Amino acid sequence: MTYFEEIYELATAIMESEEIRQAPLYKKYLFLYRFLQFSISEFNTRCYRDLTTIRPFDYKSYQIIGDGLEKEFQVSSPFSFDTKVYIEKETENHIFVPMSSDNYTIDNMKNCIVFKTAPKDGEKINIYVYEIGYFYDDLEYEEKSILANGMLIAFYQNQLNKSTLLNQQVYGVGAKMYSQAEHIKRLGDLLKMVRYEWTAAINAYTYTKSPDLVLDKSRRQKEIKNDYK
Repeated sequence: MTYFEEIYELATAIMESEEIRQAPLYKKYLFLYRFLQFSISEFNTRCYRDLTTIRPFDYKSYQIIGDGLEKEFQVSSPFSFDTKVYIEKETENHIFVPMSSDNYTIDNMKNCIVFKTAPKDGEKINIYVYEIGYFYDDLEYEEKSILANGMLIAFYQNQLNKSTLLNQQVYGVGAKMYSQAEHIKRLGDLLKMVRYEWTAAINAYTYTKSPDLVLDKSRRQKEIKNDYK
């Protein structure tokens, strides 16, 4: 088993994104999972490990409104060992801010959140219950690294698309502001370089592996699916 977090640690170490760094945890993992899905789809046919049998990222959101009395709130998502919770509460300025985990506990038996102090009457609280996900197969470091760099391609492509769209919305389809055009060009050049290096890494990976691993991969896929039925 290989947790997605192991790949995410490698990816975020080289991914410069304030949006991802500052995002609430559940949203950060949602962003990263989308990039990982691209990487899996591109690498899967060349990888000798099973990248398709996974526990995908999943989350559910709940909003509760306090009454000043109730401390315990049940959620429909069953809690497991891998379940994580992110809670935010509304301030007087109608802005949601993270709530410290010291202010609540999780009752795994009842599937509920128990607050230390009952939320005030009319106070809005958002609860996000999520699982980050994992591969059922055990990946080697080289495979994790290739997946992480594949995520980087998806990230740069996303940045390029957003920058191009912004340029068209602000300046028109035919217009080009120098600084924005240069930024888009740099992103495009960077994307080409990263994609070239990524393809080379995949070629090196497949060249050094034994062809017998293709048969081994097929066998492991069947075993994993039987084990987790």
